Amino acid sequence: MVSSVALAKTLARKNTGAVGVHGFVIENHSAGGHNAPPRGPLKLNEEGQPVYSEKDNVNLSEIRAIGLPFWLAGSFGSHEMLASALAEGAQGVQVGTPFAFCRESGFEETIKRKVIDLAKSGLVNIKRVRLFWNDDFHATSLTLERS
Repeated sequence: MVSSVALAKTLARKNTGAVGVHGFVIENHSAGGHNAPPRGPLKLNEEGQPVYSEKDNVNLSEIRAIGLPFWLAGSFGSHEMLASALAEGAQGVQVGTPFAFCRESGFEETIKRKVIDLAKSGLVNIKRVRLFWNDDFHATSLTLERS
């Protein structure tokens, strides 16, 4: 996962064949989990969240020029965004939130239903969903914002 052309180029240069880099997931700043901080001086919005700008967007023509396959992540979980990613040369998309709310996700059904109902009503927007689990532990982190 990368969020800059510089990092993708560095990793591609260090590619050592079978155990090296075979492609990239390019994360938009709206991707959950591992996204990089904004470039330049840190600015926060009213909620204390980082403010991203145009310079935080990855230049996909430079990514294409590296010559390795890539997938896009961060707000690409719709048919339209998948088509957009494919038009940009991506192999596909990495999807998180829609899969967190599918039947098979393991996400607690009552919470899932409540969040979906609130989102459908326009009262909240789903910002991030993180599911963590192993044999002994299962937790969900959910970030919502009022519409």
